[in-house]
Amino acid sequence: MSKQRVVVEAVLAGKSQREVARLYGISQPRVSQLMAAWRIGGWDALEPKSRRPRSNPNSTAQATIDRVLALRTELICDGADAGPHSIAAFLAREMSTPPGVATIWRILTAPVARPTCCSGIRKGRKNE
Repeated sequence: MSKQRVVVEAVLAGKSQREVARLYGISQPRVSQLMAAWRIGGWDALEPKSRRPRSNPNSTAQATIDRVLALRTELICDGADAGPHSIAAFLAREMSTPPGVATIWRILTAPVARPTCCSGIRKGRKNE
């Protein structure tokens, strides 16, 4: 049981808001906030809400992420260097505003960014 619920139940049991605030070590205005939230939304309104932002306008576009991963796969299959600096050089030729090397590195090291070669064998290397 959460502390917020205990506080509201104490007020509902007949104790004053000031007394409950002293008893649980919170301010009287906080007790009033909890009571107002309870009146509007019931017990569910006392549960903690997520603080995660709903969107991030500065996030990298999915098309850019897909292109970085596709380019990495192409370079690996060709046996070329497929690091962030090499990918940045290729993207600089293709895009007007390519992502930075740090952004490319972040894309490549994301847990889902594990490219595989189309044939499973790098060109120019012996199959061991």
